[in-house]
Amino acid sequence: MVDFATLHKAARHDVRMCIQAWSETLRKFLGEKLDYVYAKGSAVKR
Repeated sequence: MVDFATLHKAARHDVRMCIQAWSETLRKFLGEKLDYVYAKGSAVKR
């Protein structure tokens, strides 16, 4: 049987890692021009 709590936890972790990677990439290319990054969705909520 599928453990949805474990899958949900893993999905949240994956989303956080993607947001972190994109944030670092944007900072690298945009530097000081980047003020903030906004992420919306239930996967990023705690």
